[in-house]
Amino acid sequence: MKIIETLEDFFLATKGGKPPQMDISNFDGHRYKCGCGEKHEFFWKDGPELRNVSYSPIATYVLRQMRFGKFVFSKAGCNYHNIVEISMFGYFKTKATFYHGDPMATIKDYEEQFFKRNI
Repeated sequence: MKIIETLEDFFLATKGGKPPQMDISNFDGHRYKCGCGEKHEFFWKDGPELRNVSYSPIATYVLRQMRFGKFVFSKAGCNYHNIVEISMFGYFKTKATFYHGDPMATIKDYEEQFFKRNI
């Protein structure tokens, strides 16, 4: 897993992505390796189970969908964004991780800054 040191490098690594278009809720319960050292269980925040809940400590926010089955995951309460590749067989492989600090404020900050930089 590659560790990305700066916010600029993280934006470069996730450039060209878009808001999630694919329904990946069928991968709920799968685990992925995080930069914090834990293996988090994936539960998609915009999936049918958690869509109507304002906050869930088990939710995984999918911030970007990129080419070749890669997604940017941010787990509620964790200080890392992870670029995770989902194979066609449903395996999760973390390609890169970025430590971002405050887990609650940064999800919206990331989305706002990403869209500003890619307009």
